[in-house]
Amino acid sequence: MGAAYPFSPPRNRNDLPPIGINAPGSILLRFAARLIDLLVTGLPLSILVFVGYSEQVGNEFKINQPGWLIVVGVLLPIVYELVTLTMYGRTLGKWACGLRVANFVSGDRLMPHQAAMRVLVPAVPAALSSIFTATPAAILSLITIGIYLSSVADPIYRGLHDKAAGTIVLRTR
Repeated sequence: MGAAYPFSPPRNRNDLPPIGINAPGSILLRFAARLIDLLVTGLPLSILVFVGYSEQVGNEFKINQPGWLIVVGVLLPIVYELVTLTMYGRTLGKWACGLRVANFVSGDRLMPHQAAMRVLVPAVPAALSSIFTATPAAILSLITIGIYLSSVADPIYRGLHDKAAGTIVLRTR
């Protein structure tokens, strides 16, 4: 069984258990959880676009994606993560990988404003990248990737989105 969450917010790896419950969620587990969550939200939308809005013209497929579907494609991952983090402290991907998102100060479940900040910090540049073309979109996408990768440089793997929201990703097993 893992150790309890510390009484004061952890400052380095030694303040948290090295393995098991309440150990920091590793970068690899977080990446796997993110991939699962992308599949949970992206796969149904991709199937809908392919089945409902594509047609074969000669040897090519043409996609006639309506504007409302682009909006859904941008909002669905945001709403999915916001609701699951607020209600359960984890997404399906984090659940599958044995992770939870906790309040950094107390180790307790997130408050709704924390979940919103944690989701929106990387989501805003990602969403904006869908309305720009070429260079601006690429820059915004790189900003989103940089926000997630910032957790690699932190001793307890807290990314910019975790720091902005006052959260930490911990193991549940």
